[in-house]
Amino acid sequence: MKTIIIPTDFSENSLKAFEFTNDFFTGENFKYIVATVYDIPRGGTSSLFSLMEQLRKQSFEEMEKFMFVLKDKFPKIHATSESAVLQGGFSDQITGLSHDKKADFVVMGTKGASGMKEVLLGSNASNLIDDATVPVFAIPQEYRCKNIQNILLSYDGKGLTENTISFVGVLSRAFKLPISLFHVRTKADQPMQNWGEIEDRFNDHHISLYEAFSDTFEEGLRSEIADLNSLLVLVSRKKSFWDRLMKRSDSKKAIMHFHLPMLVLPEK
Repeated sequence: MKTIIIPTDFSENSLKAFEFTNDFFTGENFKYIVATVYDIPRGGTSSLFSLMEQLRKQSFEEMEKFMFVLKDKFPKIHATSESAVLQGGFSDQITGLSHDKKADFVVMGTKGASGMKEVLLGSNASNLIDDATVPVFAIPQEYRCKNIQNILLSYDGKGLTENTISFVGVLSRAFKLPISLFHVRTKADQPMQNWGEIEDRFNDHHISLYEAFSDTFEEGLRSEIADLNSLLVLVSRKKSFWDRLMKRSDSKKAIMHFHLPMLVLPEK
């Protein structure tokens, strides 16, 4: 049985994660943990115990109400779900929960904008992607039910691990989606040399490759995905383009504004 963690801040936009999960990951082989995280806001110094207790009480009350909403809107998910109310840093708590529950992946909504709930959905998703040891699906507010036509795997020219190929292959088979490898080639890059080797490793999957030419990875990615209806897959490599990309605030903000549902696979 697959265990899926779905974080929520109880906002309308966080329901996008449940829409996506309902479209693709429901059935007797799935169970769900609906999680929310609360903590003292930065700078809070007075009456901390009283404030923490108030936040804890509010979080449990909101979770109870939300589970009724879930039962009404997504009964298949609600049927095998449990809730978790956690206190602490968002990324630490969700990462710890995924470890304790042996979760297979996390699905969460994203929105990069102003306002408390939007900040939670934007920066928290980004931080979780940095820290996660399990795959993370990041579902934007623009997501529309079942409009995904293919899997778009961003490829940096380096080798892909068996875990990455296996996970993408399972998604391709389960949802009958072709796989496209997408490579952004900048001026400093050499042409890809190992396409045949990568194609062989995907065995019987229908797979294609195309390249975009741009000054930077993020510019090339943004321009090429503008009109696509795909699941965008990125491999989180330490000490690589992803590590550099996510450490720059402008690029981090751009990632959270992509309109495609995104899957980030930690390299193992």
